Amino acid sequence: MSTVESALSEGRSSILSQNYEHAAEVYRAALRECPSDPRLTNDYGVLLCHLQQEIDAARMFLGCDYSSELAELGQMLVDYFHCRSLMAAKLKLADAEGQEWQRRIVATSKLKPSKVGINLSACLIVKNEAANLGRCLASLSEIADEIVVVDTGSSDETVSIAESFGAKIGRFEWCDDFSAARNASLALATGDWALWIDADEELPAGSAKMLREGLMRPHFGGYFVRIRNLMSDDGGADEYVHTPLRLFRLLPGVEFSSRIHEQVIPSLDRLGLFTATIEGAELLHYGYAPEQMLAKGKLDRTVSMLEREVEESPNDAFHLFNLANAYRVAGRFQDAVVTVTRCVANLPLRASYGTVAYHLLASSYSDLGQFEETLKACAAAEIQGYNGVLNEFERAFALMQLNRLDEALAAMDRCYAEPWSVNQTGDYGIITHKRAAIRGQILAQLGRADEALAAFEESLKGNPDYVLALYSKGAVLTQEGRYGEALPFLEASWEDPHHGLIARFMSGFSLLKLGRPTESANRFRECWFLGDQREEVFAFWVEACQQSGDSNQIRMAYEALSRVNRIDAPMLINWGRALAEAGDLTLAAECLQDAVRRSPHDANAAFNLGDVLYQSGRYADAALMYQNGLRHDSESASGWFVLGNSLFQMNLHDAARSAYQQVLKIEPDHNGAIQNLRSLEEDLLQQAA
Repeated sequence: MSTVESALSEGRSSILSQNYEHAAEVYRAALRECPSDPRLTNDYGVLLCHLQQEIDAARMFLGCDYSSELAELGQMLVDYFHCRSLMAAKLKLADAEGQEWQRRIVATSKLKPSKVGINLSACLIVKNEAANLGRCLASLSEIADEIVVVDTGSSDETVSIAESFGAKIGRFEWCDDFSAARNASLALATGDWALWIDADEELPAGSAKMLREGLMRPHFGGYFVRIRNLMSDDGGADEYVHTPLRLFRLLPGVEFSSRIHEQVIPSLDRLGLFTATIEGAELLHYGYAPEQMLAKGKLDRTVSMLEREVEESPNDAFHLFNLANAYRVAGRFQDAVVTVTRCVANLPLRASYGTVAYHLLASSYSDLGQFEETLKACAAAEIQGYNGVLNEFERAFALMQLNRLDEALAAMDRCYAEPWSVNQTGDYGIITHKRAAIRGQILAQLGRADEALAAFEESLKGNPDYVLALYSKGAVLTQEGRYGEALPFLEASWEDPHHGLIARFMSGFSLLKLGRPTESANRFRECWFLGDQREEVFAFWVEACQQSGDSNQIRMAYEALSRVNRIDAPMLINWGRALAEAGDLTLAAECLQDAVRRSPHDANAAFNLGDVLYQSGRYADAALMYQNGLRHDSESASGWFVLGNSLFQMNLHDAARSAYQQVLKIEPDHNGAIQNLRSLEEDLLQQAA
């Protein structure tokens, strides 16, 4: 086989496998040996056009003697420069360079432009989109020559809004088939190109300029456009990014397929048309925000339609992937695992969604708490050539959960080292803020607090409202004893369903350490009534109440505890003691009397009630209660001592002396009894004198 034949074969094979760089090297090497071969020039020039290097292709074309073997490249260049001149005229810009290239190529080839152009039809299907449609259509004013809106049964102002923007209106009776509806919109379009856009999407300022670059290149059948799916109702930083084919030529045979998650690219592939990605252009999609998903019932509808697709095509990996993803969004994690496992078993070679499919498998196992299975899924992804940012992130998370912290940190380092490619699909929040938060948690568990805090700060720069980073930073600051600094981060986490309760608890603890017991008690009370009814919460709640002297809250705390635990004597004793320390002796006495009634043989209950009665000045009642306690614990030195004090207050000096002497029999070095006996003897001597 000759050099030319070999290069043509290898180059075309490389192009089919999308290895364009290798194809270019093959053609360049062959052209060094055969610089005037028209077939090599044609193939390499066509490749350069598809690499958007049309000027280089034009130089090559004009550097060869023209023949029919260069017709493909010549027509491609004529069409490109024709569309480029149309765009310049439309924008009222001068393009002398483009006109000169066009003149020279036409003069050499005698070719005329094909039926190509730059007019763009924006095509939408809608139903009850009055809340979104105006924003969408207004964003198209710079780029769309025609707007086609096919309504599938709106009952609101959707159609009148579309008409106010001059849209061409079509009607379609909904049949649970998105492709059929979208094909109806294409049938009404008269442009050279179509932009597939939905009412809950928006073309941001600046993207129109990049789309025009695509409209000038009819040698492409279509373009992938990055879509930023905004995942929070408040327009926060959580984004899921994917890059579907949204801009494409309106040609016979170009149509949508699949009932849901419809695609136009299979028809472009059948026609042998090249596709590329328009870098710098994007669409914003608001429809995945929770409020919109709930309002439209999107999730249930999506699951139902995808289940039908899978039933009809049980081994179609793309349908299985989409269904698994819908299951996960719906919280059906086990169903997601089963379905995405079938998906990866049927993945076609180099599937564009392979990376995100394996990430879905790994993250669904993590949702189920099956972290060893997560690691197996990550290993399988790597073996199949789908390693990258998403896989290393999920691996790091699972290793952290398994307390394999050094391995987790190494995986996170790899996650940072991996690039986010232009066509990458997945949770872009991993790049902006999520991986930094997980890195911080790993470092915190390794005891590297300063590095952890720096990682949390990095996360919050990417998303100032990211609760995991807010809570985690507050937790580390609390552990470091930096209570005042911790409070604002903890307070910002209170409403989060995953971290809210523990954040409130830590807030209460920090406030207690800062000497703010009233606020602290309020936090612990909130924790309790929101469902965190651990003994630790109750203990700190009561401690804060005692420090603030709030007997009403102490009573509330014990009453709350009594509703989840059976009231017994020890609980009543603690309750009464807390009330006494808070200064509410009346309520304290009531609690302790109840304790004595419930456990009449409990010396501790009697002694504590005696203490409260003594503090209340009820010395006779106190003495009786101490005597009651001593009947059940006669070896209690403290019991005999406080009995002696009560008797002394009642001027029963002889009885008091006997009580103190009993103390010293049990505990000979009891200083209080020694001093009181000495004072008592001195008083008696003075009275005798």
